Amino acid sequence: MSIRAIRPGGRPRSGPELTLPPAWVSEALCAQTDPEAFFPEKGGTAEPARRTCARCPVLAQCRDYALTNAEHYGVWGGLTDNDRRRIRSQGRRTGTPATELGREAA
Repeated sequence: MSIRAIRPGGRPRSGPELTLPPAWVSEALCAQTDPEAFFPEKGGTAEPARRTCARCPVLAQCRDYALTNAEHYGVWGGLTDNDRRRIRSQGRRTGTPATELGREAA
C-alpha cells in the first residue's frame, strides 16, 4: 500500500512514495514465523503456510489486501497466487468483488 509522504501543512512531498505496511501486519502470524514457508519453491507445497494462515487472527484482512492489491507472489490469507488469480478471474466474469469471493474461499 503506497501513500504519499505529507509535508507539514498537508502538502504532498515530491519524490518517491513512502510505503507503510497495513496496521494489521503486526498481528499476523507469518510475521512471527519462517517467511520461506510463505514462498514455496515451484512445485513445492503451500500447506505449512496454509496451516499457519488458518490460525491467524488477521486472515481476512490479509486475504482482502492480497486480492485488492493483486499480490502475485507467496501465500496471503491462505491463498496461493493461483488461488488469487482464479478468484480475481471469477470476479471479473461475475461482477462480484474479488474480496467477497475470497471470503467464500475459506
